[in-house]
Amino acid sequence: MRSLFFALIILGSTSFVFAQSKGIVTASASKDSFLPQMRLWNDSFISGDYEATAAKNFGFLGASLVTPKESTWLVKMDIDTAFAFNAPLLSYLNFKDTYFDVAFGDISAGPVPRLQVGRKRSDWSQADQRWNLGVWEPVFKWNPLTPERQGLTGLFLLLPFENADLELMGSPFYLPTQGPNFQVSENGEFEKGSPYFIPPAESVHIFSQTSKVEYNLEKPNESQVVLQRSYATRLRVKTDSFFIQASYAFKPMNELPLAYNGLLDIARDRGVVDILTSVQYHEVTGADIEWHSKTFKLGVSGFRDKPFGKADFPNEEKWTRPVYKEAFATSPYFDLNFAPGWVAKAQYLFITGGEVEEVGPLANPQRASITRRYPFSQAQSLEVEYQGRQYLRRPWQSSLNYTVSTKNQFDMLRWRGSVQLNRMWNIFSETLVVRAQTLTKENQNDISQFENHDRLLAGVAYVF
Repeated sequence: MRSLFFALIILGSTSFVFAQSKGIVTASASKDSFLPQMRLWNDSFISGDYEATAAKNFGFLGASLVTPKESTWLVKMDIDTAFAFNAPLLSYLNFKDTYFDVAFGDISAGPVPRLQVGRKRSDWSQADQRWNLGVWEPVFKWNPLTPERQGLTGLFLLLPFENADLELMGSPFYLPTQGPNFQVSENGEFEKGSPYFIPPAESVHIFSQTSKVEYNLEKPNESQVVLQRSYATRLRVKTDSFFIQASYAFKPMNELPLAYNGLLDIARDRGVVDILTSVQYHEVTGADIEWHSKTFKLGVSGFRDKPFGKADFPNEEKWTRPVYKEAFATSPYFDLNFAPGWVAKAQYLFITGGEVEEVGPLANPQRASITRRYPFSQAQSLEVEYQGRQYLRRPWQSSLNYTVSTKNQFDMLRWRGSVQLNRMWNIFSETLVVRAQTLTKENQNDISQFENHDRLLAGVAYVF
């Protein structure tokens, strides 16, 4: 069976013009274009010590639909889906944006009030967007090494003013972050079906003997998870070269907290672990300030993430469950257009607090919680991008990103590129290399567990 937080709603995203996960270039489109795209690609793990799955090569057939946000269409969307040959757990359906957009006025005359209903990405926080932290908005973590931002789901009201804009959001629904799919066999063992799902321990050492572990995932009522209220607001004051923004949200955390209990079945010589999920609310308060021109952006973004109440687990005294601590994040950034088509981006992230402690019958202060709040707590990133025709007669795009963390002890290099062969066809590729130290209680992050997941992707895309 699949866990609730992957099976409730399978939602995510890719970009149509330059897909973040695939690095695809397509023909230039007008603001009112709506073009479907088909893709065929192969993803290969090239690390010599890779052993997450029996196979190292995976083939995919995918499709995407995108309407530019500037279009006059009533429905805006950014949808991506993929079917994995001979690996069903790697197939996905991904919604980044899907919403109705109603404008109250003549949009050709300038910004007008808008009412938007559905799933939509908004500019709540540069820190959350640039690092895909999943604090304000959920993220598509089918591959935790390359998470992608998703939108909140609800009703959005956008009110433009002469030197400011205000956005209000409210919703009775909640869609959590989507992670990698997994499957549990009939005998309670996690199957090795996805390279990006790291299963828990298969055995436990008790009384000088090693016993197999059987896992039971207890599925709560779906409405108890999905029917959760959210509201958020942001106010941006701006000039031609400057803006300052304040934002606030009260909503469920995008990562579902997990609780567990366990016992030793002596008759079968097995450890039995029950796992249950719930919903945890939090308040997020953010501030952004940025100076910009045609050649650069210089800004700093930060937020306060304060847990509200506690996750509701029935008969909570029998469960070992997480308790969240308040966190503060700061992220300065600098973007420079240093030549035609070329952009360099440098940014830094530092998060203080945000620890997750466990309470309950099986809690152990020497062991890390099974629930993780942030993908990492400190990192710096440098990226160089190009888009244009320089050196080639055909349009091409490329980006090289290097991310390193001295606190979380990892570094990651990612290259993406694509070449447009003609109006309909393009080829694309991606390479990812990871180096990381072993996870410890003090060093919890989403990167280290994939240290042997170096990979090479290549494919072809067709635009109808």
